Amino acid sequence: MSGFEFHEALAGSYERPGAAPRPVALHLHARVEHLLQHLRDHKARVDGSIEAEGLAARAPLLGEMVIDPLRGGVIEYRFTFTGDDGRPYRFAGRKDVVKSAPVASLTTLRGEVHDEGDAIWATAELHFALRTLPEFLASFRPVV
Repeated sequence: MSGFEFHEALAGSYERPGAAPRPVALHLHARVEHLLQHLRDHKARVDGSIEAEGLAARAPLLGEMVIDPLRGGVIEYRFTFTGDDGRPYRFAGRKDVVKSAPVASLTTLRGEVHDEGDAIWATAELHFALRTLPEFLASFRPVV
């Protein structure tokens, strides 16, 4: 096996200062081309889509993940997308893996949406629904 790939779905809300929370969902496809390289840098290429009410109606996204829950205690998500307003946005988020709360920490993604000037446009909290765990595990495939 040269590498692996999988699909992950997360849903939650994002919030702008002074505004009510709005729904957001991520549909991600992560791909690692070479397992040995991944063991060194923990990176995976990510594509998929973001649905964020009032920001992006199923906009394509492209970026990377850093998957290092055991040694580094973190899973990071970094990707870019274009909003419905035609402007570029960047999402940066992470799951901080806590040994005393492994389920909660592996299923909670906190992040920020940055605008084209790199200012924080909104904050977000998304969750991986445990009921989707069978589909998530079944999505793992070898890359040859």
